[in-house]
Amino acid sequence: MKKERKRAVRYACAFLCAVFCLITLSSSVFAYSGSDYTDDEYLAGRLDKVFSGAAPLFQNEDKSYPIGSSIGTYPGSPHRVAGLLGYECYIYANAVYYYLFGDVPYHGDLGYTRSTVPIKKGDRITYELLRDNGVNCGAYVRTTSSPDGTYSGSTGHSFIVLNYDTEGIDVLQANNVGPGIISLDRWDWATLDMMLGDYWGGYISHVVNPNDAVSTSGDGEVVHAWTEWIVAVEPGCYKNGYAVRVCADCGRVGERIIPAGHVFDKGVETLAPTWEKDGQIVYTCTVCGHTETAVVPKLTLADFFSDVTGKEWFCPYVEYAFRNGLMNGVTGGKFAPGKEMSRAMIVTVLWRIEGEPAPAGESPFGDLKADWYRSSVAWASESGIVNGVSEGVFAPDDPLTREQIAAIVYRYSEYKGRDVTASGDLSVFPDEEDVSDYARAPLAWAVGRGLLQGTNVKGKIILDPRGGATRAQVAAILTRYLSE
Repeated sequence: MKKERKRAVRYACAFLCAVFCLITLSSSVFAYSGSDYTDDEYLAGRLDKVFSGAAPLFQNEDKSYPIGSSIGTYPGSPHRVAGLLGYECYIYANAVYYYLFGDVPYHGDLGYTRSTVPIKKGDRITYELLRDNGVNCGAYVRTTSSPDGTYSGSTGHSFIVLNYDTEGIDVLQANNVGPGIISLDRWDWATLDMMLGDYWGGYISHVVNPNDAVSTSGDGEVVHAWTEWIVAVEPGCYKNGYAVRVCADCGRVGERIIPAGHVFDKGVETLAPTWEKDGQIVYTCTVCGHTETAVVPKLTLADFFSDVTGKEWFCPYVEYAFRNGLMNGVTGGKFAPGKEMSRAMIVTVLWRIEGEPAPAGESPFGDLKADWYRSSVAWASESGIVNGVSEGVFAPDDPLTREQIAAIVYRYSEYKGRDVTASGDLSVFPDEEDVSDYARAPLAWAVGRGLLQGTNVKGKIILDPRGGATRAQVAAILTRYLSE
């Protein structure tokens, strides 16, 4: 696997290098890309090399250490490395620096040819201070408890500057919290000052910058002339792929993982959802044939109407009316529960319940303009279920009142031969006198049957007989009537 990846990356890099022909470097130029150090896969690969045990030696003070030796265990996460103790963190930070920047910072008291002026306790560590002192991305920073700024093994802290701007600093830290913790972190400047003053010894002994000059954007970030990404290894269903790119200025090669994954089709619904049970869709990978099943939630009113959430008082009634074909939605995918029902609408609902029978003759009303209600009104009229508002006038678009729906459903029950002897007491309602004479018996029957209940207006339960009946209220009345 690793050999295949190296071979593919090598071929891709060769191709990119051919594109740029002759990229020559007189020295090891430090190259930085901020994305590299927030990319888990990239840093994990670097740390793998650190801990491989096969890396070259590097010099640290008066000892030579093979990179990867005697530095604890690597738990598999690019963000945390545990198990390091004391001086091993020091060695580890040097090793990571080497693999990130191709350079080894020299430590001890022998002088620092690439050091900046030591920063003393009390100096505010800011973007401007680091910039003015020439601190580049990739700089190795060592803190100390020595007032003169020298480092001689005293309490301190090590970190590598990955990036910084006016808001804060990105660092790879050694000796972070407790012994042996290495982490990637971002500190704002106030927190950095607090950590330096209270936890890291108080002084900065030295700042070791990368070996060569760095071209920056002016904000502490190196600018590369990257090529476009070239796919070196195509990803598969179970195997990651890789892409590479090359900087035309410094020759640095960047790598990026292309995650493995299936390429699924649009799916086939193998079980349709119902109002009672979930359904399912099976997706098939077009490459390897692997299948995955997804649950399709059972139907709810929200699947059909955008203005019904499923929590309103009228939802059970609307669901019954909709599922049984009594009422449909309005335009725009809405049910419009608060919209007033028209006289033509209620007649059409009853006509649907009866199976949409053809009328025997023409309607006596001359104001029936729309085809969708013409047959239903004609049928209801000849069946004695509805009357006009005046001679030859039905007023199909007028709002349906509460007393009108009581009268229409009452007459429909008579048409069906059902018992209409039940009678409620209208005198309990303070607006009983507002009931029209033709509607008194139907309203008393509807109240007695529990089909029509009072409505709360300013704390009083009233009949509101001439008030408009909304679509939600009609759904409730019809559900109570038909489900008994």
